[in-house]
Amino acid sequence: MDLLLNRFIWYLILGGVTVVALIVFVIQQKRKIGSVAGPRVEALNGTGTRLLFFQKMEDGTYVATVWVIVIHLPIFPLSTWRVMPLGVRSRQFGGSLLTEYNVSFMERKPMGLGRVAFMYCEIFFHVAVIFGPLALVITLLVVAPDWAKRHTKLGVMLVTATSISGFG
Repeated sequence: MDLLLNRFIWYLILGGVTVVALIVFVIQQKRKIGSVAGPRVEALNGTGTRLLFFQKMEDGTYVATVWVIVIHLPIFPLSTWRVMPLGVRSRQFGGSLLTEYNVSFMERKPMGLGRVAFMYCEIFFHVAVIFGPLALVITLLVVAPDWAKRHTKLGVMLVTATSISGFG
């Protein structure tokens, strides 16, 4: 019992530190958004900000949205910008290849409610496609193990579907 309480307290502390760091980061981003150079877009280990949901325009520029991301998952949008691609640079960083996409922020665009709703629907779809089969298999094996034993062929199909979706 003491071990569970200890873990819970550590999770609360780490969660609180993460939330405070994100709030400070977002406040800093909001201050930088008014600048001509555009917001600072960078992520460390999948947490930070990233340009997502690019929409190509007729003049060769793109409209993209700066999102706060945590563990590579978009959490909420900060602003929408018209950007011009400048080039791509790849380099070795440690044991992996790091690819940087350079863009020039041209102007801030209004971020309409429809665009935000569409982006959240797209995020939900991707998460459902990736984690849906895994959640179904876990539910069947943990919550209803008797049902899973009686329907072995369906279980094999679900495990195969989970493997195909990237969790095998």
